[in-house]
Amino acid sequence: MQNTHVEEVAMLYVLFDKHDAGEETPELAAQLETIVVHTHDHFERENEKMIALNFPPYTVYKQVHDEYLEPLDTVVITWTASQDLAPVFTFFELATPQWLNQHSSTMDYMNTNFFKIDEGS
Repeated sequence: MQNTHVEEVAMLYVLFDKHDAGEETPELAAQLETIVVHTHDHFERENEKMIALNFPPYTVYKQVHDEYLEPLDTVVITWTASQDLAPVFTFFELATPQWLNQHSSTMDYMNTNFFKIDEGS
């Protein structure tokens, strides 16, 4: 799970580097799409595994995922309509680090330990 978060952070660095280098909108849009798809896939894999293992607090965990995905999808939709990147970068600069730190140290910690127990580790 932690490797997935490292991948996501690396993708964000690429997005910021492209922006700082003055990349054109199509390159930024492609990187943003990569991040969004990766994040949705990551959460879906976790959700599926939690369902398969009857993870007791699955509904809470799913809600936390949805609470991150909703504003992520909203800023992307807003950007698509307006081509204003400011809300996208504000979301990734402010909301994402705070959410990721809290989620990794609480929810993912518990989830990872549960998965290890199930796998017999």
